Amino acid sequence: EGLVRGCACRGGNGYAHVSCLARQAHLHFGDNLAKGMQAAENDNVFVRWNNCRLCDQSFYGPVGTAIAWACLASYSSRARHDGVLLSAMGLLARFLDLDKRHDEALAIREGAWEIVRH
Repeated sequence: EGLVRGCACRGGNGYAHVSCLARQAHLHFGDNLAKGMQAAENDNVFVRWNNCRLCDQSFYGPVGTAIAWACLASYSSRARHDGVLLSAMGLLARFLDLDKRHDEALAIREGAWEIVRH
């Protein structure tokens, strides 16, 4: 796995492995849940899946999409009506749209809608 850049950091700070970003986000998420924060109530729970911890800018391009896929993979085993799973699907759909992969984003949104409907 190579180093990627997908935020506003400059210099050496802007490079990371997607797996390291995902691990960091997963730990941040777990810490916030341990503090009693709910995913549906507090966007801060998901902030590290969306924003760089150093520059606080949203990830973009293929890095944003890769970390969003990692987010969905991390929480795909949660209960179907769990807000965390639906939030992860929404994050992925958002990054797919930003990456101009609209058909894939639509498929993710349709899958989330099916979960909500049933």
